[in-house]
Amino acid sequence: MDMTRIGPTNYEQVLRDFYRSKYSSNRPDVIVAVRGRTLDFLLKHGNELFAEIPVVSAAMDLRQVNARKLPANVTGSSLQVKYWPTLALAKALQPETEQVVIVLGASANDRALEELVRDELREHKHELKVTYLTGLPIDDLLERVSNLPPRTVILFASLAQDGAGRSFLPNDALALISRAANAPTYINSEDVLDCGAVGGDLISFAALGKNTAKLALRILQGESPASIPFTQSSERVKMLDARQLQRWGIPLARVLSGSIVLNRVPTMWEAYRWRIVGGVSLIVLQSVLIAMLLLHRKRRRMAERHRGRLQYWRNETGWPATSMTRSPRDSQA
Repeated sequence: MDMTRIGPTNYEQVLRDFYRSKYSSNRPDVIVAVRGRTLDFLLKHGNELFAEIPVVSAAMDLRQVNARKLPANVTGSSLQVKYWPTLALAKALQPETEQVVIVLGASANDRALEELVRDELREHKHELKVTYLTGLPIDDLLERVSNLPPRTVILFASLAQDGAGRSFLPNDALALISRAANAPTYINSEDVLDCGAVGGDLISFAALGKNTAKLALRILQGESPASIPFTQSSERVKMLDARQLQRWGIPLARVLSGSIVLNRVPTMWEAYRWRIVGGVSLIVLQSVLIAMLLLHRKRRRMAERHRGRLQYWRNETGWPATSMTRSPRDSQA
């Protein structure tokens, strides 16, 4: 629906008319509403467009869910929005960090997330200096993040719309910011990892998707959404981009155990371990065989020289070959 990125009310009217035309004679069995703006659209127009059709909400913080009055046909899988775990990870990777700059946009969703960020980080105000860059035009924002003081990191929270009304996809906004910034950028969600951020302690959208699918399947199998309480997906994963670690000079030795490092170029040993083992084993075997052959050759030459000396002595003395092999005891006899 793209409701988060596009804000004008006429777009909502266009969507309403489009869905009325599309689904008036082809009603869905269940609707999955991703994020708050989509759910709000269904709460506003659902009776008109999708009366009594079950709705599964996804990708909303439970606090945002509880702030809405939901009808009986709505259930869902919420998530736990937390930003401090990512900042704690940033401090582990960059112990010298003193300040974090929080980047947020000007859309309704951006402002809603800003409240969550401020509430959470208020508890950690003595651990890091926090600066908010909220609702700025994109050009001003890029100028600010390109001139940050040392020992600063950036936390990209959300930017669906800038202060000038320009709309962005999250990955596009993050790519612009991370390219312009003179400090590492961290994130809170795995769906934008590969856009220039170092990474973070991330919400697992894979786990959220599985939970949401299970709820939708239960409804399709006949359960009433009114009997299914909201579930919460709290699964997180530490994910980092090796290219950004290298860009900012962050050693892999600081990466916490259990972290997933993407885009890492394997070492020669990691990439060709068994070929190296096979090659070295072959060289060792060949070396042993060559050494054995050389030793055999040396012993053979020594035997031939000894035989030559005996033959010379026999020729000079006229002794028969058998006399030269008698023992001292035979000579005394």
